[in-house]
Amino acid sequence: MAGMLGREGHVVRSLAEGRGPGRVADLEICDTPVEVKSWLQLTERHGMPPSPRSVLNKLLDARGQAPTVVLNGRGSGLSMRTARRGMALYAARPDGALLSTVRVLGDGFDLAWTCRSEMGLRSQRPSGLEAVARPSQDVPQIGRGIGLGS
Repeated sequence: MAGMLGREGHVVRSLAEGRGPGRVADLEICDTPVEVKSWLQLTERHGMPPSPRSVLNKLLDARGQAPTVVLNGRGSGLSMRTARRGMALYAARPDGALLSTVRVLGDGFDLAWTCRSEMGLRSQRPSGLEAVARPSQDVPQIGRGIGLGS
C-alpha cells in the first residue's frame, strides 16, 4: 500500500509499532496519519467475499488508530456495492464522525469519502458523506494525504 501511494505522488513514511498505551497509525502520508486495513485474499476466505458488516468492522477498528483510513479490498472479492453499504452502516452510527476520510480500494474500483460536519469539526456528527468513485487505474488528486479533497 505504501508503494502504491508513493507512486501516486504522496510522501509516505511507515510508522513504528507503538510502545506503550494506545494504538498508532500504520503510515504517515503527506503529514497525515493513515491506518490501512486489508482483507485476506478470496481463496484464503474460502470463496466468501467481505460483507457490509465486515467493512463496518474494519472502519470501527481503524478509527482508534487514525482519522484517515485506507481499506484494501483488492483480491478479497469486495464489491463496490458492499463497500458503499458498509460505509453507509458506519455513517449511520452516532459516532460516525470519528473518521474524517476513508478510501476503499477494490478490484476495478477506488472509492473515497470525506466526512462533513456542521462546523468542520470531527467531533460533531456528520451532516453527510460525500463519495467520489474513480476507475482504479486513475491517479487520485493529491490532498488530505490519500487522494481526497483538501
